[in-house]
Order: sequence, then structure tokens, then C-alpha cells
Amino acid sequence: MITNWTDLPQTQFDEQENMFTLENCVIQNEEFDELVFVRGKSSHPSMTVRNVVFRNIKVDRLFWIMGICKLENVVFENIRHLEVEISPHNVFKNVVFKGKGLKRLLLRPQLDQGFQIDDWIKAEWEKTDVLVDISELECPEVEVRGIPLDKVRVNPELYCKFDGEAFANLDLSAYPPECDFDDWKMVSRSLVRTGALQEVVCLPNKKSKYYDIEMEEVAILREAGVIWS
Repeated sequence: MITNWTDLPQTQFDEQENMFTLENCVIQNEEFDELVFVRGKSSHPSMTVRNVVFRNIKVDRLFWIMGICKLENVVFENIRHLEVEISPHNVFKNVVFKGKGLKRLLLRPQLDQGFQIDDWIKAEWEKTDVLVDISELECPEVEVRGIPLDKVRVNPELYCKFDGEAFANLDLSAYPPECDFDDWKMVSRSLVRTGALQEVVCLPNKKSKYYDIEMEEVAILREAGVIWS
């Protein structure tokens, strides 16, 4: 078992720059104790991962991307773990999550971070069309907030982008009573609590007992411009 990606033989450490770097390789069919990308304090080593594929990886304990790290053209495919927690306080450039294995993908600020992203990180985001790509990911629980959603690629059959402000301005009493929008109200309240405006969420599960009604709500919200892909 490998302790973490920094222990891979392909990982380089530059003492002068105080930087871990992993580039131009495929890591597959491995088991990690943890897969953690966290710089922590400014005195800790910085981390750059570029042009790397993690494929068919089992993670025993933690799968975190907490920042501030640089991830460019990185693919996480078929990662077997309960969940990945990701902070938006990272430089993302085409970071792809695909396949199966994850039960939850949570990209959101930690409680002590908030949504105030450093200007230099935003400037880096502007240089790329896609920050995060989940268009080939099958995951039953997804939450993405804190990064520009126009730079998030999704599968429109599984996920949608939700605008909390547009939902709050919608007159829900104008729609059929069986459409209570309870799940969407819960998403909206969560956004209000954290100060976010928009979020990527999962569309209703086809196995849901109330799937037909839930999809009627989806059609209403799409028509109103509250959700989109």
C-alpha cells in the first residue's frame, strides 16, 4: 500500500522551491492509504500535479483536495472511495472525475474558508475553459459550489446547475400542488446558509418513488431558467 501520492517514485521534490511535483504519468491499479492534496500553511511544500491519470485506485482513508494546489489536466477515473472533499481554493485546469466508485463528490469551501477566492487563483481560472469536468462521472451525490459554473462540465442526464436567487424569486404557488419542490427548497436554504448563489446538484434518481413528480418539477425549473446544464 502507498501512503500518499507524494510517496510515489514518480513524484519529485524540489528542496529549493519547496515543491512536490507529479507530471506526465499514469497511476493505476494501486491502493493508497490516503490521496490527499493539501498544502496547509504557506511554509509547507507547494503541490503541482500536471498531465496525470489516477485510474482504478482504491483509497482507504482520506481523499482530499484542500489547497492551495495546482492541478492541470488531471484525471481521477474509477476511484473506489466513499467521498472526495474538494476546496475551491485551488488552481484547477481541466480536472476530470469519471467512471464509478465514488459515492459523494463535494466541492465546496470548508467552514473556515468562505467564498473569498484569492485574485491570483481567479486569474488562473480565467485562462482555461474547463475547471472541473464530471460529464463522465456516475456518482449518486454531487455538490459543486464556489467556482464559476460556466467552467464546470456536466452530464445533463445526471446533473444540473441550480440558481438559488432565481429559485427564490419563483412563485411556486402557480404550479400544481403535487409539486412541492421540497428538495429544491433544501438546496436553496443550503446556498443561503453558505452565502453561495449557484450549485451543481444531482437530478432525481430514476429509482425514486416520486420520480415522475420530481421530473415534472425539473421541467418547470428548466422552463423558468432556475436550472440548466
